[in-house]
Amino acid sequence: MTDSPRSPVTFQRLGLGREAVVLGRVQVGEIMEIEGDRGGACFRLNLPEASTTSWRPARDCDEARRLSRGQVSDWIEAAGLRPVRAKG
Repeated sequence: MTDSPRSPVTFQRLGLGREAVVLGRVQVGEIMEIEGDRGGACFRLNLPEASTTSWRPARDCDEARRLSRGQVSDWIEAAGLRPVRAKG
């Protein structure tokens, strides 16, 4: 799992070329590598009132992670939510 220290969004490997976008303990999206001449990646999110049900293109998996993390953070802010950090 990869994570930004300030973001509640993490990523979990699902299998070859696929990752889950995870908010807390809930999967809210997916990233998929694109094979072929051009390569790249794509992602989609499933958030209430802000779903990206179609796959969105990205240059690579790093960009897909950055874009999905940004969209989830924007959704959290628009919803008026604050991430709760686990104590421990």
